[in-house]
Amino acid sequence: MKVRLAPSVRLPYSKIRGSLEQRQQAAIDVVDRLCRDLYPKFDKNKELPLSEVQKSIDDIFEKKVKIIVKQTSTSEFDGSSDVICSPINGSYTATTLELNSVKGKIKFEDLITIIHEFQHIVDQLFIPKYLIRGQKMTLTGMMTPKYQNLYDKLYNYEYPTSKADKRKIIKLLEHKIKKFLRGMNISEKMDYIQDARYSLLMEEQAYRTQRKYAKKFYKKHLPIKEYELDDEIGLHMLKEKIQLLTRLGFELLETERGKHAAKLKAKKLRNVKHNQ
Repeated sequence: MKVRLAPSVRLPYSKIRGSLEQRQQAAIDVVDRLCRDLYPKFDKNKELPLSEVQKSIDDIFEKKVKIIVKQTSTSEFDGSSDVICSPINGSYTATTLELNSVKGKIKFEDLITIIHEFQHIVDQLFIPKYLIRGQKMTLTGMMTPKYQNLYDKLYNYEYPTSKADKRKIIKLLEHKIKKFLRGMNISEKMDYIQDARYSLLMEEQAYRTQRKYAKKFYKKHLPIKEYELDDEIGLHMLKEKIQLLTRLGFELLETERGKHAAKLKAKKLRNVKHNQ
């Protein structure tokens, strides 16, 4: 299935050319620009209207992409980011940055939440394969509750106490992933593995960015939420889970190549026998 992103959720190729590392750094630089822009805008009460966050983001991208800053619909999280789908064809038309504000205002300690969620958004802009895979799966009905349940198990706090504990956790997750993929064709399996891997890669970068700014603010005695200093990457075992998904993807491809080679060999033998 050929998937093309709408102009409202993608940057021109001239803005995102380069290696993966270069594009990731470009995304990090944009997050830093937003932080530097918002930092001095908080008033004497350390508050800022959501409209100012929207204005800063619009200025950064010159309104060439559609990023909507809005009040979050749930108080369960301090913030989140999401996509908006077209009611006509289901394709992505915008991304959202959702914050838990009070009377349309956020406090300074929410700035790192903004930074975390904005990192997700710019990662998707500078590394478009993240959104492309997600849109493909949305359009083909693959974003099911069953998959969400599996992803919740992957994106879960683990609190490992030893290397043996880590191995046990990864082994259990591998079993759950393989059970979920059972009976699917190679294309479906790869879509699920890659989508989960991309999501965890984005979380890894967002938590890395979050902790970097939390440490900076803490040193300056600026208000932050205490948990933002935690090693969330380690607590979630993101590196190990990404390595697991990467390995499973390679194993699937190797198995598929083996099957293809066996078919070619069998076909060649049939042709030899036919010509004898």
